[in-house]
Amino acid sequence: MKSLLSSFVEASPLLSSIYRRYLGDREARLAHAIERMQRHISAGRYGKARRIQKCVELRFGVAISAEARIGKNLQMPHPIGVVIGRGAEIGDNVKIFQNVTIGRKKEACPKIGSGSILYSSSIVIGNIEIGENCIIGANSVVTKSVPSHTTVAGNPARVIVKSGRGP
Repeated sequence: MKSLLSSFVEASPLLSSIYRRYLGDREARLAHAIERMQRHISAGRYGKARRIQKCVELRFGVAISAEARIGKNLQMPHPIGVVIGRGAEIGDNVKIFQNVTIGRKKEACPKIGSGSILYSSSIVIGNIEIGENCIIGANSVVTKSVPSHTTVAGNPARVIVKSGRGP
């Protein structure tokens, strides 16, 4: 039965999209849930957004605040233990690996630029800005802003590579 379904999915781009969104890829299901949550927030339907938030927490083991602003095409290849706090802003095409925490310090929230990658167990906290196309190394603790096109790692995070050029 599964091979029959696979052959239909491969034959049709529409079926492939439906399969990935509803039946297949865990990452695609999570991305769809986040998109729905963001649409409900934009439309002022906070109750529905919070219900989706709770389902995401239970089903995927990911705590994403309904008040976080998340750009398009957020990727979470291993979405276990990720925490995205209230007020955090995440740009487009950001990739977040397992056990990453993006959180507030008092009322100050971090901003993650488009195209950035946050590797496993990294922590980004406080009123800081991570520029575009940055790489945050595994187990890094980032408490200060990072300019665009920079790689940081360590605790506390230090600049490892600064390319100074665009993608």
